[in-house]
Amino acid sequence: MERIKSYDVFKGLCMFFVILSHNTGSWFWSSIYTPFFLSGFFFISGFFFYNPSKLIPISQKVVNIITSIFIPYSIYVFLTTAVLSVFAKDWYFLPEFMIIMLSGTKFWFISVLILTELWACLIYNRLKENMGVWYVCFFISISLLIYFLLSKEKVLPWYYNISFLANAYFGMGILARKYKDRINEFLLNKKIGLISLICYIVLVILDVTYFHQNGSFNTYFSNYPLFFLESFLGIESVLYISHSWLSSFRFLSFIGQYSLLYYLLQYRFTLGAATIFNYLGIGEDLFFSGLIKAVLVIVIMTPIVWLIGRYVPIMSGKYRFNISKR
Repeated sequence: MERIKSYDVFKGLCMFFVILSHNTGSWFWSSIYTPFFLSGFFFISGFFFYNPSKLIPISQKVVNIITSIFIPYSIYVFLTTAVLSVFAKDWYFLPEFMIIMLSGTKFWFISVLILTELWACLIYNRLKENMGVWYVCFFISISLLIYFLLSKEKVLPWYYNISFLANAYFGMGILARKYKDRINEFLLNKKIGLISLICYIVLVILDVTYFHQNGSFNTYFSNYPLFFLESFLGIESVLYISHSWLSSFRFLSFIGQYSLLYYLLQYRFTLGAATIFNYLGIGEDLFFSGLIKAVLVIVIMTPIVWLIGRYVPIMSGKYRFNISKR
């Protein structure tokens, strides 16, 4: 797959904020990253989902989703469930594993990402057509309509209600890739990027001091118009920063390319870091403690991510099973 450095860096930044969100209780950090870090990740996932210069059969696309996301997720859930059960001297872990996989509630983010990519397969064959943009716009519109009609107050199987909100940003990512050259002139423009960044900062300040937005991507937001505006400005701002200031930052690019592994591993490492910080008497609500903990978790995970990515590619999301050659 063609890699675009600044977009890999953008994906890496979004994953960094995902890990930070699990390591800090600071309202300061959450007010900064909440509007864009998950919406941005689904946006960039949509960008990499569709490659107009390398179109593949829809059957191969579905197989790629299974091998790149579902299988690594299944292996991770199986291993963690088995290990925890063994330590608890409970040898009947298979029923628990099956319940987790059928409900899709272990990691809402992975469940939503899988569903979103599968939903997008419904329009994949139409994307190459001249009318492709209208199919994507319909995909975005109908997804938002369904999202607002479904309940957001309870956990549904595989979080399928949340997947419809993710579809909107995923579809925008597809459009950004389909019209990459023209879109990049706008998204990566220096003046537009700086104006978006300033507007985003001002809007976050107004939000914190006046609007008091609350909620999260996997539940609901108290003010959706404000969330959408903040998310669009946030995505544009981080894209600009990724392209103009951080495009040569290879470490963030590495995190972006192996974001699935970082996400799967970070939960256990975060628990370990929290235990150490609690032992040292350092609270997670402190301004810098969450940031330091997140950086520490990422640094410790990186050699493990590299080893798994190199020697167990099926766990990294890089493995591809080419059905056309079978």
